[in-house]
Amino acid sequence: MNFYVDSSVILRVLRGQKDAWKGWGNWGKAYSSTLIRVECRRFIDRMRLEHNWTDDDIANAGIQLRRLERVITKARLTPAIMERAAAPMPTIVKTLDAIHIATA
Repeated sequence: MNFYVDSSVILRVLRGQKDAWKGWGNWGKAYSSTLIRVECRRFIDRMRLEHNWTDDDIANAGIQLRRLERVITKARLTPAIMERAAAPMPTIVKTLDAIHIATA
């Protein structure tokens, strides 16, 4: 089975949260947007700047993220994706979420 993952799914894994997706790694192929690179790295840097994680936590998250990025096929942001993300939707959707929805 194929899956689309956004940064919230990846960040739950990086943070070791109890509510992280239990099927992690049990897929045929995983897809995401190239946005995950920026979103996840911004989160890791925020944890560093806010002193919420130790240096080891930050290093381990970076290593784990690089491993995850190697197994996730990333879709580039194309004009068509951006156009779909900008189109009206049936409910309130935040900007980055709209881009992920349009990419999926």
